[in-house]
Amino acid sequence: MAIESKIRRPVPFGSRDDMPQQTQKKKGPVSKITQNKKAEKAFFNELSKNIERYSSYSRDKYEYMLRKLGIEDNLYGMHILEAGCASGEVGTIFVKKNAKVTGVDISEGMILLNRKLNRDIENYSCVVGDLEDASIFLPNSFDAAICFGVFHHFHSLEIVIKNFFLWLRPGGMVFVVEPNGGNFVNLISKLIRRIVNKFFPKILSEKKLSSTNEERDHNIDYY
Repeated sequence: MAIESKIRRPVPFGSRDDMPQQTQKKKGPVSKITQNKKAEKAFFNELSKNIERYSSYSRDKYEYMLRKLGIEDNLYGMHILEAGCASGEVGTIFVKKNAKVTGVDISEGMILLNRKLNRDIENYSCVVGDLEDASIFLPNSFDAAICFGVFHHFHSLEIVIKNFFLWLRPGGMVFVVEPNGGNFVNLISKLIRRIVNKFFPKILSEKKLSSTNEERDHNIDYY
C-alpha cells in the first residue's frame, strides 16, 4: 500500500476555461505520436474474455480517491464522461452519486463486458471509441471527464486533452489519476519490465500483465 500510494497520485487536471479558445474545434488534428492502437485493442479484447471485471483498485480505494479529488456526493444533473471506461468500475460510482455517465473505450471486448455487467444500471451507458477521435462526441456534451489510469497509454497527450476540452461545457473539469512517471519506485518497475521484455518479449503480454504497447508514465511536470 505504501508503494502504491507513492506511484499513484490523483490530481485534478484543470478547467475547460483554462484552455485557449483556438483549441475548442469540432475536428481535432491527427497526433503524429500515438498509441499502437492495434496492440491496445488486441490486448484488452483478449483480457476481457478472461476476467469477470477490470479494476485497478477496490471500490473503497476509488471512493477514497474521489474524496481526495474533491468530488461531491450529489452530482444530480451532471453528465460525466468516463474516458477509458473498461468495465465501468469508476463510472458506476458516479451514477450512485446521481450523475449520468457515458463511458468510452477503444476495446470492443471491454465494452461488451461493461454492457453485460451494467446493463441494468440506469443513467449509465458506454460506447466504443478512440479518445484521439474528436468526432465521437458532440462539442459541449459533458460537465466533467474522469480519466483513471488511461493517460499513460498515450505517448503524447496533446490530442486527447484538446478533445476533452472540446467535449466539455464551459467550466467543465477533467479529473485524472495516473502513475507518477518520475517516481523512483515506478522507474525501477519500468526498468524491470524493459529487461523482461528484452529477453522474454511475450511473457508479460501472454500473462496479461502488460500490453505490447506498454506504456509511458508521464511525470508530474509534463502534466
